[in-house]
Amino acid sequence: MRVGQVNVQRTRSHLLSNWSWFDDYTGPGGRIWLTWNNLEVDVEILRVETQLIHCKVTNKCMHTTCLIIVVYGECSLIQRRELWVGILSLADDITEETWILLGDFNAVLDSSEVCGRAADTSASMEEFRETIIAADLVHLPFTGCPFTWHNCSEGSRSLWKRLDRMLVNEMWLVKWPQASYLSALPSTSDHSPLVILGTASNKDPTPFRFGNFLAEQPGFLDSVKHIWRHQIHGTSMYGVICKLKRLKATFRAQRKIKGDLADNVRKAKAFLDIAQPLFDSYKEDYLLILVQCCRLVYCAAIKIENRGIRRRRELHLNFLQSGLKHVLTREEGEGLIAPVTMAEIKEAFFDISVESAPGPDGYPSLFFKAAWPDIGVEVCDAVTEFFQSVYGFFPSARGLRQGDPMSSYLFVLHLRVQAADHFQYHWKCKELGLLNLYFADDVLLFCKGTVQSVKVIKEALAEFTTMSGLQEDKQSIWVAWVIRYRLQNQTLWTAKVSNATWCWKKLVKLSALIKPGLNYRVGDGNKFKLWLDLWHERGPLINIFPTGLSITGLPSDSLLHEVLSNGQWMWPSKTDFDINEIVSCLPHTYPGESDSILWKTNSCRSLYCCCVSSSSTLLSSCSME
Repeated sequence: MRVGQVNVQRTRSHLLSNWSWFDDYTGPGGRIWLTWNNLEVDVEILRVETQLIHCKVTNKCMHTTCLIIVVYGECSLIQRRELWVGILSLADDITEETWILLGDFNAVLDSSEVCGRAADTSASMEEFRETIIAADLVHLPFTGCPFTWHNCSEGSRSLWKRLDRMLVNEMWLVKWPQASYLSALPSTSDHSPLVILGTASNKDPTPFRFGNFLAEQPGFLDSVKHIWRHQIHGTSMYGVICKLKRLKATFRAQRKIKGDLADNVRKAKAFLDIAQPLFDSYKEDYLLILVQCCRLVYCAAIKIENRGIRRRRELHLNFLQSGLKHVLTREEGEGLIAPVTMAEIKEAFFDISVESAPGPDGYPSLFFKAAWPDIGVEVCDAVTEFFQSVYGFFPSARGLRQGDPMSSYLFVLHLRVQAADHFQYHWKCKELGLLNLYFADDVLLFCKGTVQSVKVIKEALAEFTTMSGLQEDKQSIWVAWVIRYRLQNQTLWTAKVSNATWCWKKLVKLSALIKPGLNYRVGDGNKFKLWLDLWHERGPLINIFPTGLSITGLPSDSLLHEVLSNGQWMWPSKTDFDINEIVSCLPHTYPGESDSILWKTNSCRSLYCCCVSSSSTLLSSCSME
């Protein structure tokens, strides 16, 4: 039922006159109303669209916060696509917060959600399913009516559908694992009212962990196939990570059905503690059987709970002394840098014990082994892609390939052996015996500030270089990855930040702080990008002269040397006003030199002061607003 704007106040006074209200009549909407009790919750409206309202709700008593998105989908498939786009846009911005998506979607997922003759198309169902999967959402459990809308007709024209539902993210399930909702019978409306049930969990959020018993459940492979059949746009590694992440909600729900393993251990121990004294007192046969059963259950529960706990072993390095003196032969080096095959990747996965601890994502080796027929090809593609991207950033040398992720581990291993006698730890690292910290592509070394300790490191590095064929490389894999996968033929000044991570968005925004202090020195034009770099005083030309690509015929990835010849500017002879304005203020060139970027002063302090000053200005403007 649609309520006209002139009747809004009268209608509200008959419903909840003392509550707060929000509607979207200011736009083309008026389709969604929100109401809440100000004594119990605070509501902050974050975003309003024609088919959804996004808000932040805070419980004043429990001091808990969640994000709620209320939807009312259009009846038209074409118009409803705007809703799917809006949901996915919000999902990209919501990372570590609890949120729930609820309302009338005006769409069903499959034919089982329809009772009667309906015209729902498979395309409409597929788009709805794809949106839910792409947004990493799962259905909140419900009780009551399976169909939430009726067309109020009888006989052969009667039609029931499940148009209303509640969807949540993984953080919601962690915070409120007991939550569900009731789909009540329709009364004054042709839709069923939805009521959230359940209480918050007192437990701290626990990381996901796949239970090996889940691989033996009847629906295990079906669950994997349902997620794995979807196409994810991006690199192979990104696709595998997204699909593994989306499977977590399914496996969490299945673990919940089986019960909490730690709680099962406590219960089994409690039963055993009760049964043993009874048998000691009465010596009855049936009590003996009860004690034996309790002991078996307790032992089995302990074994399941401890499955996957990593066993720590001390590593003794003395036996490596002789081996470290060996210099790799050409054949051995070629074997180390040979491309990784799919058979080798599969062998590596299957060689890991099923009792081994899971990785950081919570998935142990048994998951990959059990699901390999469905996921094996994509996993191999992701691993191969990783090695190719890492190796491709650096030129190869004798022995290990330059940039090999194994090289830093081998060097530190070698250093620990060499440092046995004369090396002294940094005073804050001595108690822990801390020598190094690993990062994705770098290693930090710590030592006492003595000549002898530094000499040990330098000698170990020189010896390791001789043995492995590797040279010191000051390049960063992370920087190369950013250039290849984040910038994607753009520059920091023209990069797009939509659908990006929070960290990358912040880095792009911070680039404005250093822009005033940079000096682009134009040399031979082989490094600077014509349309995308800051070599011109007015900034990237693509921003001030967007039609220049078509007028000049020079593509967006053109380098500056396309309009330079022996230090002389050779712009196409055009009468276009923008070109003439650009040509009128071209910078001085330095023929014979490479393009370079310089800080306008030689003092590092000036860069710091510039950033602090700019940050203070930004903060001041924000506080005034």
